[in-house]
Parts: sequence; structure tokens; C-alpha cells
Amino acid sequence: MKQPPAADWHAEENAARYAAFAHTASLYRVTSRFLVSVAGVQPGATVLDLACGTGVTTQAALEALDGSGHVYALDSSLAQLAHARAAVTARNVTFVHASADRPPAQVRRVDHILCNSAFWQLPLEPTLDSLARVARAGATLVVNLPAAKVPRASRAVASDLQREGRRARPSLEAMMQQLARAELGYCAPPRLRDAAASERYEDRLARAVARSRFELRRSVGLSVPVSPRERYDWYSIPLFRQNVLGAMEPDESQKILDRAYELWSPDAELEHSHWVVFVFVLRAP
Repeated sequence: MKQPPAADWHAEENAARYAAFAHTASLYRVTSRFLVSVAGVQPGATVLDLACGTGVTTQAALEALDGSGHVYALDSSLAQLAHARAAVTARNVTFVHASADRPPAQVRRVDHILCNSAFWQLPLEPTLDSLARVARAGATLVVNLPAAKVPRASRAVASDLQREGRRARPSLEAMMQQLARAELGYCAPPRLRDAAASERYEDRLARAVARSRFELRRSVGLSVPVSPRERYDWYSIPLFRQNVLGAMEPDESQKILDRAYELWSPDAELEHSHWVVFVFVLRAP
């Protein structure tokens, strides 16, 4: 089956649907404000919003700055940045089209670096090296990672995460895959075992940080309620739906999502999105 046309963050359909979700659902507002608070952003500071997406974390940082200081909002996707520019019109923000491991010369002497819901998608060591070059000594780097990606850290902050018990009823994701098999004979390609992949990422993160100038100061758990409708809206973004249904054509997979939600939602309960927030501090050279 051919690769769907909306397969990455640079596709306008993904950017538009992601912007609609990010600026209306509670998930990114809650995580953004939490990261800003944990970082200790104060008026007058210089902030780098790394992988800024459509600008929700940028806006939270600007609110903390209260009209002073500056935010550099950096992303590698022009489509995402276009939506961020439309949503955030403050004068003390500069939008930067660049990759995380190659920020341009204009980004310098940063006090706080925030990366909301994206850090695991970035090349670890090159990104940490580049951030060390643009930040002041003592600068904070605050990132959140899905709890499932950092199982050891997740266990250490388990009381913060308020984990709900496992339910017997199928998830929306499982319902989507069941319908795809039953109605279309479609089987998504096999994926790596989540536990093994998570352990590997956590180890790689620890090694990369140990080799960098950043040191871990603390970690804290964050649990964000997600409504059934927000779960549907999340999978209305083709890129995220592709994670469940593989390379199925977007129109076809949207129909599967609609049908699955119709069957799943009447008995659906409030879910939680679990995160571990890491606070790193840059050591002096």
C-alpha cells in the first residue's frame, strides 16, 4: 500500500488539524503552563520554545513574561510555524524555522528552554550540544516525556501520576484496529514492543545527558484528564491516526475512526495522559 499523502509534520492537513486540537483541547494548555511554572519563567527572561508546533507553549511562556523578555519559537515545520504565527501575535516573540540541533545565531543567551511533548522525536546528543551553546550557564531545560517512554522515572513519580486501573473494555485504538480488520481485512504492520523500546529510549537519554553539560535536577509526574471527544479529535489528525492504522489512506482511516468512535464513545470514560517532566540545568563550561 502506498504511503499516505499526510505522513509528517510538514503536511498542511496535519498542521491545520493539529492546530485546531492544540488550541481547543486541554492537553497542551495544561502541559504548557506546567512546564512554564516548573521552569520558573519570570518577566524579563529569554525563553526558547523548542519544537513549538502551533504555538500553545509559546503563548504560555509569553503570559509568564507579562510583556517583557523574549520568546524564540523554533520548529522545523513551516506549516506548523504558519499556524503559530497566526495564533500568537505578541511583539516579543521571534519565530524561527530551524531544526533543534541547528538553531541559528540569533538564538543566544537563553534563560529557559521548554520542549512540550516532542523531545523524544529529536536527535538527543546533537540537540543537547546545540542547546548548551545557545543557553546561559544555569539555564533550565524542561521537557515532558510520555510516562510509558521512561518507565523507571515513571515508577519514581508514581504518586504524582494517579494511575487509574486497567479497564477490560477495549480502547478506541483497539476498536479502530478491530474494525479495520473486520471491514477491510487490513492488518497494521507489527510494531516494536513498547516496553523494550521505552527501556532503550530511557537508557539513551541517560547516556546523552551524562555526556552533555546538562544535569538532572528533578523530575515530577503530571497526569492530564482526556475526554472521549478529545481522544477522537487527537486521532482526527492523520499523522496520529497513522500510528494506529499504518499506511491506510487518510480518507479510509477517517471512516474507520468515525465508525469506531460511534461504537466506543457511549460507554467511554475519562482517561488520563501521563507524563514525566524533567528539569535539567546547564553547568558552566
